[in-house]
Amino acid sequence: MRGLVRDLHQQTGWRVVVCTRRGHGDLPLTAPRINTMGDTGDLREQLAVIQQRYPQSPLYAVGISAGSGLLVRYLGEEGENAPFRGAMAYCPGYNIEVAFRRARQPYNRMMARKLARTFVTANAETFRKLQSYDACASAPDLHAFHANLHEMAGYHSHADFLEASNPMVVMKRISIPLLVLNAEDDPVCVIGNVREYESLVRELPRTLLVVTRRGSHCAYFEGWRPRSWANRLIADFLLNLEKNPGLNP
Repeated sequence: MRGLVRDLHQQTGWRVVVCTRRGHGDLPLTAPRINTMGDTGDLREQLAVIQQRYPQSPLYAVGISAGSGLLVRYLGEEGENAPFRGAMAYCPGYNIEVAFRRARQPYNRMMARKLARTFVTANAETFRKLQSYDACASAPDLHAFHANLHEMAGYHSHADFLEASNPMVVMKRISIPLLVLNAEDDPVCVIGNVREYESLVRELPRTLLVVTRRGSHCAYFEGWRPRSWANRLIADFLLNLEKNPGLNP
């Protein structure tokens, strides 16, 4: 995130605001609820504060990995009422009901352990009494972790969690310019997720899907002193939207 914020600020000159999830980084968990996919209600509160402080500033959005799921979910829920002039979904996971099963090893196992440390065991006093605590804390992969996350996310069942969090349920309602970037060699958000919904993306009149042969997961480094090609693409896309309001990608 530091690299993205640095590059976007340098290449656009814009103010960059990071909207983080509950309990992420050094933020204390002030309520007994977490969701690794984010929460559109929390995002709405964050955007309300941003708009209140900077009412004259046009808004653009970038979602990275799981954050792309949150962004796409929000854009679909809001439809034509979305406050952004344009958005970028960087290595999204698409249908979270099946995407976590497809992530490759050893990344799948390593990421599940990191999520458990960051969100679950770090808040053991809050969640230990839940029936799903042990299953999440010791989940062997991403699918097992998210299959048991619904209690901590505030839902009665896994089905309710998917209905409220899955971005693909509402993606067809997106109306603003949206750029989606995926790599064929992404080991986390694998290319099968992209191909499964390629026809849906083609139906969205203001959405552009870019698929590259290489790039891994949110990497896209280039040069002897590696810098992110994707960050430059994001900046160029948003700057063009700013210069040409109403432009279709």
